[in-house]
Amino acid sequence: MDYEEFIKYFTHEISYNLKMLGVTWRASPVMGEGTQGAMAVIRGGGYDDLPPISIYEYYQRFLQGTPWGVAAREATQEFFDDKITRSALEDMGVFNPDMVIPTFANVKENAERLEQIPHTRFEDLAIVLQVVYQSLGGINLNMTVTDDILEEWELSFDELYQRSLDNPRNIESVQMVELYKMLDEMASYEGAAKNLPPFYVVTNTGQYLGAASILYKEKMRELAGSLGEDILLVPMSIDQFLAMPLLSHSGVRYIANALRESNGTMPLSENLYHYNCRTEQFRMISDVPKETKKRGR
Repeated sequence: MDYEEFIKYFTHEISYNLKMLGVTWRASPVMGEGTQGAMAVIRGGGYDDLPPISIYEYYQRFLQGTPWGVAAREATQEFFDDKITRSALEDMGVFNPDMVIPTFANVKENAERLEQIPHTRFEDLAIVLQVVYQSLGGINLNMTVTDDILEEWELSFDELYQRSLDNPRNIESVQMVELYKMLDEMASYEGAAKNLPPFYVVTNTGQYLGAASILYKEKMRELAGSLGEDILLVPMSIDQFLAMPLLSHSGVRYIANALRESNGTMPLSENLYHYNCRTEQFRMISDVPKETKKRGR
C-alpha cells in the first residue's frame, strides 16, 4: 500500500471508528506542506478546534509492521486521549462518572505511570480508575482518570471508586464463566475440558479490562456459592482472573510456578491470591517456593 492509498483507507477507518462510537465527528484528509504535512482533520458537531491527526506519523508505524487498521485504531485512541477532545466529549456527555470502572495495574511494571495518576494499592497491584466506552461496533476506548478529571467532576478518588463499585451497570457486567465453556469455543478441545475441576473465568461482558471484577463483593459471594469458602485466584491478565477452589500446598506451588513460567503471556502478576469468603478479604500468596527441577545424572 503506497502513501496515497494509506491516506484514503486510514481516514475512512477513523471516520468509521467515530461513527461506531456514536459521535457525529468525521475525519477528512487535509494535505499540508510536504509529505509530513498530511493530516486527518476531525470535524462535525459544532467543534472546530479538535486536534488533527498526523497521517504521516501513523504511516511510519504502518511501514514498521503495524496493520493499517490497527494504526487507525491507535490514532482514534490517542485522539480521544487528547485534553481538548476529552473536554469536548465531557461537554457532549459521552464520558461521565457513571462510565468509570476500576482496573488493575502491576505496581512494579507501572511505577512511573502510577506516579502521575491517582490510585490505591491492592497487594502488588494498583487500582486505577478508567472511563470506558464500549460501542455496539465492538470498539473499546478508555481514558485514565487523572487528578484533573477528578477536579472537573468535583469528586475525590475514593468517592469515584466507591461509585464505580456501587454502579448497577458495572455489577451486571461482571461475568463468571465456567472455564470449559470458554475452552469449548476452541475446536481443539472438543468438549474434553468438561472433565476439568470447577474453574471459573472472572471478567466482564466485553472481556476488556475485567480483572478488577473480583472487587465486586456481591459477585464474589455468588462465586463462593459455587466454589466454597476459600478461593484461589490466578491473575491471568488485565482482562481476567481464573478462579478455582483453594488447592493444597503442592497444588498452589504448581499453579504458581506455571504462572511464573508464562512470560510470553504477560500475566497481571506473578503472585496468586487467596479469597476468604467468610471474611471477604483477599490475601496475596507470595511465599510459594519455586519448583526446583531435578537434573539427570
